Amino acid sequence: MKKIFILTAFFGLSLIACGQDIVIKSGTLIGVESKEEVRAKNVNVGDLIGFTVTEDVKVGDSIVISAGKKAYAKVLVAKKSGMAGTKGKLKIEWVYCESNSGVKIPLEGEIDFTRKNHTAGAVAAAAIVAAPLIFITGQHAKIPAGYKNVTSVKSDTEL
Repeated sequence: MKKIFILTAFFGLSLIACGQDIVIKSGTLIGVESKEEVRAKNVNVGDLIGFTVTEDVKVGDSIVISAGKKAYAKVLVAKKSGMAGTKGKLKIEWVYCESNSGVKIPLEGEIDFTRKNHTAGAVAAAAIVAAPLIFITGQHAKIPAGYKNVTSVKSDTEL
């Protein structure tokens, strides 16, 4: 009976040691890429935009986020370009990334895709040349397909 108890206790401790929790640390860098173009005129504040993780992320010898997993950013500002050269605005903030175990890993950082403003030029040209030039629009704010960026883990997360 004593031998069975000792073997059971040893086996139980072995399982506990093997099943140690993996933690991805705050500040861990994650490369991401957009697969499709996203324009400010096609999204709304609060929408989630999907990106793809570009490289495996490891903790020790374990791959905790495989390349190809999804990462998401939330739209903070979405304003399409307007008449008289008004620039488009698009600003996003990283929200989370999916781990291989299904845990949502919180991310941090913002990206501002605000474009150039052509208002002064359009108004001046319209005043000098012709009124229709007031209808010149500013540059569109967009995230191009294939855009690459690096975000980081916001807080230590147990996987």
